[in-house]
Amino acid sequence: MTADSSKEKAAEGTTEESKDAAKTLPAPTPAPAPAEPKKYILSSSIYYLRENAMNKRAQQKEAKQVSARLPSVPKGLGR
Repeated sequence: MTADSSKEKAAEGTTEESKDAAKTLPAPTPAPAPAEPKKYILSSSIYYLRENAMNKRAQQKEAKQVSARLPSVPKGLGR
């Protein structure tokens, strides 16, 4: 065996390997489009946090209304 023949065999092997690789790779298929958009489900903790924030704002509004009816404290006395 000469060096030329081994090079030829090596070259033939690479072309055969590339042909085999091309045969084994499947053709890319387009991804199916989703029929409808994803729906996100809010967990109970999210509902709790939102409800808690709404209740807190309502309490702040109520406290502001009540504090408007209370008499003010004199600022100059006490020191």
